Amino acid sequence: MLSCLRSYFFIFTLFIGSIQMADANKNTLINAETHTLENGLKIIVIPNGLAPVVTIGLIYHVGTADDPIDQVGLSHFLEHMMFKGTKEVRGQEFNKLIIRNGGHNNAYTEYDHTFYHTTIAAKHLELILKCEADRMRNLTFTEEEVTSEINVVLEERLMRMDNNPFG
Repeated sequence: MLSCLRSYFFIFTLFIGSIQMADANKNTLINAETHTLENGLKIIVIPNGLAPVVTIGLIYHVGTADDPIDQVGLSHFLEHMMFKGTKEVRGQEFNKLIIRNGGHNNAYTEYDHTFYHTTIAAKHLELILKCEADRMRNLTFTEEEVTSEINVVLEERLMRMDNNPFG
């Protein structure tokens, strides 16, 4: 157990040191490029040649603070529904496509944003970007999927908030 704690301390120390170096050298460690498309979509590219993988992160500036007072949890529910499919990529095919190509994905909803992320081999970048664009525009789901996800979100709420004194 002690050796495990030392490893975490060492990693934590390196992380803090990196942040200080990045601040002191003004973006030399994280060579970020930022772009804004004509439609207002902001893109940040952070190159990292350590492995032939790419991580796509999409931040929607909508979270629980934006939920109507009588529908708290709506943004979290929509987060779940974003994995249910589109006209082009039906049902669970989005997740299966990512797994089949060696990737993984997930999402979470916070107070002021919802974040979706996928990590996959860099050679599949165009495929994932097409899938993300498709799910931004063409969500489709059945009444059965809606009912199922409402129950999942309610169960998550029960476990994380209703059954937690700090929730």
